[in-house]
Amino acid sequence: MIVVVSHVGFYAELEPGKPGLYHGSIRDAIADEPYPDESELISYLERGIPLIDIMEAGQDVISRDGYIAGCSSVLSDGVWIWRLDLPYYLSRYHLRLDPEFVELVRGKKYGAPVLSQGEVISLAREVVFNFLGMRS
Repeated sequence: MIVVVSHVGFYAELEPGKPGLYHGSIRDAIADEPYPDESELISYLERGIPLIDIMEAGQDVISRDGYIAGCSSVLSDGVWIWRLDLPYYLSRYHLRLDPEFVELVRGKKYGAPVLSQGEVISLAREVVFNFLGMRS
């Protein structure tokens, strides 16, 4: 059974009024300089395994000058979960991510996550019920 350790990139501005999972300000995470391996981190995030696919477009919460398709869809590597819009924000604003997440990704040499169908289903259920608080 897969157990999610944590989540990254669920900033308060992305879902106003939803405390808990969504916390910390995205503005506080903005950095002047990108990570030296930012493109590899972005690629890793983009290759996450889709758990929840949401058809929507969300406005860039920082600049308000664009929209991100499927923004609140959730992806995972089997340990961490993140929103589909995290690679966009990382590339545009060079966000500082949780150091444990960055260390894990670097330790995996940016390799794409691989999970069985059963692990993906189990993980999706865990995220829906325990992280997002949705009920059937």
